[in-house]
Amino acid sequence: IPHYKYFLDAPMLLGTNLIKKSYTNMGTINELTALQKSSNVYMFNVALHIAGVTYRPHGSLPADQQDLLKMRNYYSQFGLGVKTGIDLPQESAGMQTTPETVGGLILDLAIGQYDTYTPLQMAQYISVIANGGYRVQPRIVTSIHEPGSKDQLGKAIEHRKPKVLNKINNSESDLKQVQTGMKLVTSSGTAKNT
Repeated sequence: IPHYKYFLDAPMLLGTNLIKKSYTNMGTINELTALQKSSNVYMFNVALHIAGVTYRPHGSLPADQQDLLKMRNYYSQFGLGVKTGIDLPQESAGMQTTPETVGGLILDLAIGQYDTYTPLQMAQYISVIANGGYRVQPRIVTSIHEPGSKDQLGKAIEHRKPKVLNKINNSESDLKQVQTGMKLVTSSGTAKNT
């Protein structure tokens, strides 16, 4: 999506009776305000842009499985919908379904209300944004030691270094915009005073 794109945050009318909207009409906003105020409609427009779909009131949304896959592949760069790699057995990758028709479901996916993610995936997602776009494998164990005395740790026999799983495909300026938007959420947005 082009940098600093503006979209109109107003209810979207789909088909004959479906209305998709944000919690309030925000008017014309950019990505920073969209993050700050949690604009569903802005994220819907991003999903439509990714799918190459032009919104028309009361029209259909001809998104398809490839569009859904494109968004999921992008989300996986942040650790959503894939295993985090934590050093524990039986980790879940969350839950994804494959619908017969995608249509408006792509809008739900765009605001995190279609697929299900684990709390650890959500933590990894936020850490990717916070640490410059690198997805790091979470660890429970950083080193293994021989038995020690009552007051002292034994000699280390193994050190486990942090492992970078991937770097997201966004530019540094893209990442800075998201970081700025996330800071706005807590300073003057939907998470202020929480």
